[in-house]
Amino acid sequence: MRRTRSETTAIVDLLLEDVLSGAAKYWTILLRSGESFVGICDLSEIRSGESAGLGFMLLRKYWGVGFGNEVVSCLLEFAKSLA
Repeated sequence: MRRTRSETTAIVDLLLEDVLSGAAKYWTILLRSGESFVGICDLSEIRSGESAGLGFMLLRKYWGVGFGNEVVSCLLEFAKSLA
């Protein structure tokens, strides 16, 4: 499905509102060398001391090589610091 520029802007605005309110945090995932983009990850619907949603998307060429496990471990460790 193609999105219009205004639809994309509306989605980004919602994501930024969540970040500014403290309800979400987003990161890019890079190789350790810092030169190659691997994907994105987030904690969303953050309810401090209670719960948060966790998500990630990886470029297909990085599927099945352990990035998912590493990302989830990092996000869970970060989430603990929010409690």
